[in-house]
Amino acid sequence: MNYLYQTPQPDQEIHQHPYLWCNGKIINIENFGFPASTHGFHYGTSIFGGTGVRLCKDGQWRIFRAHDHVQRILDHAQGFGLSVPFSHPEILEAITKICQLNLPSLNRQVADDLYLRMALDPSDQGLGVGSSNKADFIIFSQDLTQYLKIAEGKTGASLLFPGPGLFCRGDKRTSLSFLKSASNYGIGNFWKRIAKQFGAVETLATFDDESNNYSLSETTGACIFLIMKNNTIVTPPLESMCLDSITRRTIIDICHHLGYDVKDNQPLSTNMLWKANCVFLVGTWAGPVFIEEILYDPSYPEVPIEIYTKNNGKEFFQWIINNLNPEPHRYLTSNPAYDFFRQLEKIYWAIVRHDLSLIPAGIEIPESWHTLIP
Repeated sequence: MNYLYQTPQPDQEIHQHPYLWCNGKIINIENFGFPASTHGFHYGTSIFGGTGVRLCKDGQWRIFRAHDHVQRILDHAQGFGLSVPFSHPEILEAITKICQLNLPSLNRQVADDLYLRMALDPSDQGLGVGSSNKADFIIFSQDLTQYLKIAEGKTGASLLFPGPGLFCRGDKRTSLSFLKSASNYGIGNFWKRIAKQFGAVETLATFDDESNNYSLSETTGACIFLIMKNNTIVTPPLESMCLDSITRRTIIDICHHLGYDVKDNQPLSTNMLWKANCVFLVGTWAGPVFIEEILYDPSYPEVPIEIYTKNNGKEFFQWIINNLNPEPHRYLTSNPAYDFFRQLEKIYWAIVRHDLSLIPAGIEIPESWHTLIP
């Protein structure tokens, strides 16, 4: 089997790293191609996960929460019905080896860190819905560049919220939103393109509890946190079709260490967005990102049925662009909630970079959170 990875984005330079691990073997990426019948290419059946490899304060390279990321991909592969012929220690060893081989090729003019990606894709190459439970396991890397870009002159990013009913997570009985899978992220890719059309970095989704009571979910590729006026920190529960993000867990742990209780077990109404003092996103690639404004259309445009049916959806993308007229709801930076976010952000990066001098006393970091690259 052959693969080609790391297709550059139009506005982002991607530096190709020379080695990847595939089914137990180290392979030079130049020897890979892209088979046209790869099942995931046509039907989106892969399971994936990624983490950052960070240059730490002491000059050593460490993989952040590698154990947790490996366990999650094993868990999600099981949930997706894919067989993984490698153990947790074997995968961890493979990750470390790929880092050792690829770190010398890191383009330091583009990025300070390396992004590590694991992916499982069904092995069979035959077309048709349905595949075997056998999967190819690939581990590869690229330069870790900026994911949620903050526009020049701004202190934070813009987030698009198109209205409760437009970008809504699926039925929890059949949706795979809780899995780190290609099937989950397909619709997110679409709404990421919509966000870019309006100058935003992400689009915020809602969750329908089957009675048209929309609550907040997550964005196309990150989890959302709100700091309310009483300094209560809230984030949508996993039951709202949110991914059990490892960065989300890290932020919740830090808040608890700082004496703040994060409420993550109750659905959040969409109106809470406008009552919050501070909003921020978190993700493995991006870390914590302050949201300076939410772009929101209060008219709740509803897509006409003929857009879906008469032309088989041909005009759907353009209809959204033409009929969504979002207005900015901005968040102030002159308040204690924003100051707390910056403190949280500083501690997060101190932990990720293993800078013990900046981690407040009383915050104990599990040894398993940092895997040293020899």
